[in-house]
Amino acid sequence: MADELMSPRSDELRTVVALCSSKDLDENGDLDFEKGAVIKIRKKDGTGFAEGELEDGTVGWFNLAGVEAYEPDASPPAIVTDGDDDASDPATSSDAATSSDAAASLEERKKSVLTRGGVDTDSLLAPDRRQQRQDSLVCLLQHRPVREVLVEKSILPNAAVQSAQRKLMKEKKHKKEKEREAQLVERVLHHKSRNKESDNQLLASMDETLFDELLLTFLNLPRHKYKAGLFGSSALSEEVVTGAQLVEHMLTNEVFVQKLGLTEPQAKLFGQILVDRNVIVDNAGYKPNFKTKTQYAIQYLQTEYSIINVDKIWEGAVRSAYDVSVELTRDMIGIMQRYMPDFDALRDSKELRHFGLRLAELQKVSFHDMSKDQKKIVNINLYNMMVLYTHAKFNPPQSMVDRKFAHENIQLLANHLVYSLQSLEMRAVKEGKGKDPLIYFCLSDCNKSSPATHLFTEENFEETQKLAARRFLAETVRVDEDNYEVTLPRMMQKIWKDLKIEKPDLVKIVQPLLNEENRNKLTRMLSVGEVSVRFSSSNFTPSYRFEQ
Repeated sequence: MADELMSPRSDELRTVVALCSSKDLDENGDLDFEKGAVIKIRKKDGTGFAEGELEDGTVGWFNLAGVEAYEPDASPPAIVTDGDDDASDPATSSDAATSSDAAASLEERKKSVLTRGGVDTDSLLAPDRRQQRQDSLVCLLQHRPVREVLVEKSILPNAAVQSAQRKLMKEKKHKKEKEREAQLVERVLHHKSRNKESDNQLLASMDETLFDELLLTFLNLPRHKYKAGLFGSSALSEEVVTGAQLVEHMLTNEVFVQKLGLTEPQAKLFGQILVDRNVIVDNAGYKPNFKTKTQYAIQYLQTEYSIINVDKIWEGAVRSAYDVSVELTRDMIGIMQRYMPDFDALRDSKELRHFGLRLAELQKVSFHDMSKDQKKIVNINLYNMMVLYTHAKFNPPQSMVDRKFAHENIQLLANHLVYSLQSLEMRAVKEGKGKDPLIYFCLSDCNKSSPATHLFTEENFEETQKLAARRFLAETVRVDEDNYEVTLPRMMQKIWKDLKIEKPDLVKIVQPLLNEENRNKLTRMLSVGEVSVRFSSSNFTPSYRFEQ
């Protein structure tokens, strides 16, 4: 009976009769009734309580422990009182006795509970309260079983979460790259040669030219891809070789045999020199010792924006930064002229690989004993050379965002300092602020919106910067005499902002540098009144024009 009442069935309503009053039953119920009250159950909670409705319409919660099922055909339990008129009837007396025995049994159970200091409502139906509670819960779970809900769509992070994850991964990668670059700069600054440790005389006295010639032979080494993606991704690192492959190459390659003739111990020492000089890099992270089982990436085959002149650590003589900048810029222009417009052939050429190795000389150039013009020229030449090398080794920027990213992340180690393209540009234009706006025309981004690339020397500087400005403005300035409007190239907007000059003054700077036709038009327009100034939009289409 108890289990039947406790079962949380919702498909039908049950009617029960109270075996005792609500006051004696449970202090947690809020439905007041007397013994013998008929209660219609509205719903059950599965824990021994139900919401019921009395005959007068009163609704509230009560404990099912003090009730029993009420059969509509049966009479409610008789309530025997003293002086009842039917007490002398034998049949009535028999029914009364039965009711009296049931009431006495109920009273004994109630007293047993009350003497323990509280009303144990569950004891009216079951001897074990915890077991009854457990049975009620089982009934509830059977009535409302746990259902497995199938999701048709994949549950993936939304766009905002994915964007935040990508940003976090990018920041972590950038931080690791900066840490690696800092460690590399430290190794460059404190590098000590091991050549003299060799008993091979040629190796002990090897110069930079021979060293570069030997390094270029590694281009013929068979390489394999090394999976370096996180969490099993399919991302691949640069191609790698094992230390054993390098040793075998040094022992068998024709150039190595002819130039050095190394034994196996000497070849392993040469491998250690390659590690020391950053020519090869452990693919799992920097480790100072050369090992034949380790997988190495060849540094000058790397294709990520970073410090571009650390394909090796320079051990040669220290020269003037001015002399090196002129020489490297001249050679880079020559390589571009030789291979353009075939970029694939350019990137695979030994000339470009050798040029990348030669850039290492900038690590230890001297900035001392240079004139003011020479310092200015160093910044200009290094900027123009780095732009050309970036286009040749990587890809030309296709937008302002690409340009900004390249200018911030492509760097050069020189004079114990790291210079980005951005910082070189700022150092160069700093010389022109307030006194020499023509210096802006000396810097080339190798696109339609910038001047041609020129080689600057101390002897030709003044003449060449005027030539660069004249030729660029002749190609880009548009003078509309009918509408009194002049359209200037986008780079003139930078001059206007940097120098903080008015647009009429900007026109005065441009006017003497225009070709004769536009100069005469502008003169007539200015004689009448004010001229409207506009700036053309940026054009990042690659354009390689060289003047030496």
